[in-house]
Amino acid sequence: MAPEAVLRADPDVILVCWCGRPFQPERLTARPGWAALRAIREGRVVEVPAEDFLQPGFRLVFGFERLKQLLRSAV
Repeated sequence: MAPEAVLRADPDVILVCWCGRPFQPERLTARPGWAALRAIREGRVVEVPAEDFLQPGFRLVFGFERLKQLLRSAV
């Protein structure tokens, strides 16, 4: 998703997945205008475990269930 689209949407929650690398919150807030996003201001940036989404097969079903749990806990 383009960074400009995220700014326009001003999301309530941001899900991130750094694909095997540790999540670095400062990389999000360093993007122009992103520190003002509602999700960042209100601390609703959730790291999604890469292993739940980047492997084909049954893990995708597990990943979907995990995603629902993460979203419920973030809101």
